Parts: sequence; structure tokens; C-alpha cells
Amino acid sequence: MGGAWSIWFASTLMGLKYFTLEGFAASVLVLASIQPFLKANKMSDFVSPSLLSLTIAYGFLRNSFLAFIVTPYLALLFLHRLLHKIQRVQRIQVKIGAIILTIPFPLMAGFSGESFDAIASPLLLLIFVTSFNLMLADSLIFEKSVTVKNHFAFALLTTAFYLLSPFLVFLTISLSAVLLIIVGKKLTVKQLGFSLLFLHVLFSAEYLFFF
Repeated sequence: MGGAWSIWFASTLMGLKYFTLEGFAASVLVLASIQPFLKANKMSDFVSPSLLSLTIAYGFLRNSFLAFIVTPYLALLFLHRLLHKIQRVQRIQVKIGAIILTIPFPLMAGFSGESFDAIASPLLLLIFVTSFNLMLADSLIFEKSVTVKNHFAFALLTTAFYLLSPFLVFLTISLSAVLLIIVGKKLTVKQLGFSLLFLHVLFSAEYLFFF
């Protein structure tokens, strides 16, 4: 849950640029709903997801763009649910779950009345940061080394930041990612988790100041 919390926190931090009480409530309900939705064995497990659904439905009335954002996330959520009990695809399921937890930022922007065009680039960058972190953690924890997929994820990350972010943000994120690749093998799992959280929070803070 620690890794999931860090992704949710970074996305919510970005969403503070578009703060509304309804949007922040939706973000908190996202975090509260993930585990209950996956278990969904008793009536109490449906409380948080139901409140989240009602909150988002209210948001639709204020900004129809929310439907455009929520639909792909819902598709990912149901895919995650389908894969939940299949042990051999657990690593794929974890990655899907992590991408789902980037939703607070677009949700909070939607509740503020912002258009999709305004958040498309930073949302894409957030997903690239999340994917890079996921791939690096997956390789270092399960394969004990940096692999080709990490270099590929790094190439995608730096290309996206070069094209879509201010140069200072591109520089700091790229250098931080290189440092993580170099020292990652020497870190404990806990240290790795905090290092990946730092990269997420660094981008979130830079988004608030430089975008």
C-alpha cells in the first residue's frame, strides 16, 4: 500500500492547483475505495466506492469532461478486478492499479471546471513518471538488477519531458531518474520506496511552480 499511497499523494498534490472541496473529497475517496472495491465481499465494502460514484456523478453535472477522464480509468479498474485473483499476472495487476491511482489530479481539475487540454500534458508526464518508477521497482525487487525495460522506460520518460515540460523540469527529472538507475541496486526496499516517492513528489512540486 505504501507505493500506492505515494502515487495517490503525488497526483493529489498536483491537483491542489485546481483545489475545490468536492475535488479533494473525491481524491480522498479514491484512496479509501481501492481496497474495498477489490474485496467487495460484504455490504460495508461498498460504502466508499458508492460515495465516490455519487461524488463523481455530481461532478458530471458541473463539467462533462469528467466523463471523458473517468471512462478509461473505469476500464482499467474493472480489468484490475478481473486479474485480482490470477496469481501469474499479479505483477501486471500491480502496474494497472498504480496507473489507476493517478486519477486524483484529473478528477480535481475536472471538479474545478478546467478543460482537458489544460491538463493533458502534465497528466501524461505523471503517467510516465509512474511507469518509470513501476518498472524500476519491479526489476530491482524481482530481478535484482536494472534491465532493458528500465532503459526503455527512461528513454520514454526523458523524451516526454523534453517535449512537454520546461527545460528546468526536464533536467531535474532526467538527472534524478539517472541517479535512481545508478544507485537503485544498492538501496533497501524501504530506501527504494522513499527514493521513488521523491521522484513523484519532485515532479508534482515542479508542476505547481513551473507549469
